[in-house]
Amino acid sequence: NLNLRMNRVGVEGVQALAAALATNRALTQLNFGSSSIDDEGAKLLAAALEKSNTLTELDLTSNKIGAEGAKTLAAALEKNCTLAGLNLDRNWIRIEGAEALAAALERNRTFTKLSLKSNMIGAEGAKALAAALETNSTLTEL
Repeated sequence: NLNLRMNRVGVEGVQALAAALATNRALTQLNFGSSSIDDEGAKLLAAALEKSNTLTELDLTSNKIGAEGAKTLAAALEKNCTLAGLNLDRNWIRIEGAEALAAALERNRTFTKLSLKSNMIGAEGAKALAAALETNSTLTEL
């Protein structure tokens, strides 16, 4: 478990840690809450998630991740088969990001927990997530 909450690691810090995460075979939980991560940082983490086979929980609460960052994370979820939980509370995901994450939920079969509190996903984002729940049989917390 690596907790880097409230450390303002930013893009440079994420870049270094994402490179390590791609090859690390022990870390299961990573907390980047309140760490000044934006869409660029989310893209770096998404690339690492595509290679990681040990990380099960990723907390990105209270950052600056928008729809573009959510889209890249969603694409990584379609390929990653170990991540079970993703916390994106208090970011800027919006409708587009929620729709991308919903599409990933339709394909991913290991994901059990997704948190999107305070992301302005609106009714359309909620509808996309509801539709994903019709086919997803592993998600237990939303």
